[in-house]
Parts: sequence; C-alpha cells; structure tokens
Amino acid sequence: MDAYQIIANAVESNTFLLNKWFAEKGREFSYPIYSSFDIRDSGFKCASVDANFFPSGFNNLKTTSCQKGAHFFKLYIDHNYPGTRHIHIYPESHTRNSSYIKNIQALKEILTSAGYFVTSGSNDLNSFSIKCGSNINFNYDSLILVDEGIIVEGIGKPDLILLNNDLSRGVPAEILLQQTTPPVKVGWHNRQKSQHFKFLNKCGIEVADLLGIDPWLFLTHCSDVQGINLLENASWDRLCSAVDDLLDCIRSIYHRYNINSEPRVFVKNNSGTYGVGILCVNSGEDLRQLSVRARRKAFYARSGVLPNSFLIQEAVPTKIYSDEIPCESVFYLIGNQIAGQFLRMNPNGGEFTNLNTPSASFIHDEAMDIVSEAQRTAYSFLAQISSLAMGIEMQSICKQYND
Repeated sequence: MDAYQIIANAVESNTFLLNKWFAEKGREFSYPIYSSFDIRDSGFKCASVDANFFPSGFNNLKTTSCQKGAHFFKLYIDHNYPGTRHIHIYPESHTRNSSYIKNIQALKEILTSAGYFVTSGSNDLNSFSIKCGSNINFNYDSLILVDEGIIVEGIGKPDLILLNNDLSRGVPAEILLQQTTPPVKVGWHNRQKSQHFKFLNKCGIEVADLLGIDPWLFLTHCSDVQGINLLENASWDRLCSAVDDLLDCIRSIYHRYNINSEPRVFVKNNSGTYGVGILCVNSGEDLRQLSVRARRKAFYARSGVLPNSFLIQEAVPTKIYSDEIPCESVFYLIGNQIAGQFLRMNPNGGEFTNLNTPSASFIHDEAMDIVSEAQRTAYSFLAQISSLAMGIEMQSICKQYND
C-alpha cells in the first residue's frame, strides 16, 4: 500500500483525535498569516519538502481559491489585528520578474475583496509601473519615509504591513517601527531552513504516534552543517562527509522497507529561497568533484554572500507525472486554513530534481484528476502539520530574537 493511502486511512479513522490535537496545539502557538508548502510523493513516502513564510505565486490560484483566501484573510486579520482597514503589501524589489508582480497584483485583489483598502510598494519601487498582460498596467504606490515608519503618499499611514519580502538582504529600517506580519524576525537574515524541519519532525513524530503510523512515511531525514567555507577544501570535505553519513542512514531504512533504489539527498543553502542554492547528489564524492568555481555557481545567493550553513535533506522522488512531465503539489494556507493548491510541473525536471525553476508551469482544478482523493487527504494533512510547525518555529525565532 502506498504511503499516501496509509496516511489518508489513518487521518480518516482518527478525525476526532486529530482535530482535538490540532485545536490544543493551536492554543499554544500562533499560525503565520500565510504560508506555502511543496509536497513530494514517491509512492513509498510523501512529505513536505519546502516551506515558505513569504509565499509568492498567488497569481497561480484560481477563482475559488482566491475567494476562500479572502474569507480566511478576513478571519485571521480581524482576530489578530482588530481595527485594520488599510493594509500595505511590502514586496520584493523585482522589476523584471513579471510573474512576481502578477503575484502582488493577485494578492492585492484578494485582500481588497476581503474588504480592506490595499496599497503596495517599497522605497526602492516608488511609483514603479509595469504592463501586466495585454491591457493591464500595475503601479506600485509611492512611500514617504517618516520617523514613525512609512506613509503612503496621498493616502496615509497603513494599519498593517503585510510582508511579501523574504528579507534576505536584511530588514529595511522604515518598517521596523510599524505593525508587520509575518514578523520581520522570520526573514532569511535571521532564519534557517533546518529550523523548520526540526520542528516539523518533532510535530510529525508526535502525531504519528497518535495515528499509529510510522513517521518516516511522511517526514524527511535531515541534518544541518554549520561553519562551512566552500572556498576551502578541508572545510568543504566536512560537508561531503555529512552527506555520506545521512545517505548511509537513509540506505539502511530503504533496506528495511525493501526499496530497491539508490537514495539521494538535496544539499541546500540553509537560508536560500526561490529555488536557488540547491544540489541533488547520491554521494559525498559528487560534491568533492566540484571545483571552487562550480561551488560558487551552485550555491549562488541573491544576497551576494556565500552561504556557510547547509541543510542536507533526504530527497523524495516524485511518482506524479502529467504527460511524462514530473509534478509536485503546492499548498497555500492562510492561518491554518488551506486556501488553495495546484500541481507544479516542470518539463526540464526529473523524479529527483528541484521543480521550482523558471521553466515550471501549473495544473489546476479538473486537470488535477491525476491526484486521487486519498492523495489530496494525505497532502492536506502534511500541509497542515507543516503550518503548525511553522507557527512553533515563528514563536521560537521571535523569542530568541527578543532574548
């Protein structure tokens, strides 16, 4: 029996216990305002393999999902930020990425339909305008910087700033003094991917015990390696050895489950985003063969700073294909509610490769019939567990930051 079927059966057989468990956890931790998760399904396991505090891609959600998203935003904001009328979206400084700008446009429309007055822009993008589609112009608003933060020119000071910027280049001073969500502390300047998976695995082990299933069916084995200088061979070799150690661990589990394939791992920049700074390897030797120049290229960071911390994560191959093109599920949550999902497909990808690259496209609605109801049940459960882990992670980071 495939992993997703075991998970779906356990979820459906323990609905009351599971709902009670989520409710109890939800009283201890706050969920982030929004999040997105990538779910991979190999047949023998399915797992959440990437998590985003500042999701883009809202333009890929269809009308029904946008309507649900507006409803969930209204519930979340009215509960957590009562009295909010004016929301300002603080975006990335992309000016050539039309897909990202369409994401801001879609997010703005969702929040507007929820009943809020919505502006968008940053000091870097004052009055920037771009043509989106054949006859639609999108304009960012101009900001005025004051001692108390930002004022939107001609409109006033927003009640709430919604960050859609991962802060990999640091926190702009102008937003530090205003009410901001998600908290600036969870930006990539202060966060590592390995933190999320440590909390996710802890939650997953707990809920697996509740459901009576093996947590390996839906959790990835991970390790993190700190203090690596990718320009020095001796330091780099320490990362290569850690790759071999994790592969040995996964190989023993494959043997136990009679999985007749060779395991691989993803080596990721621990503070990376947008699908960059990722390699998939099946041995430490794969990394040892890379020249210093190749290492620089492989782990390029948008901040321009070479990473010194890496996440090594069990690679989950995908068995989901559409017309022989590999796919993975992507879920968008508002608070702890699933607003939408779609399949990401990539003709330049393979069963093990990172599918989140510019060549990706998306499958929605009826075309998603390649995914069964049992798979959707399992994937939804994984997304909700991941969202809970992100809430716990958010609280932990904010506490450490304040301390």
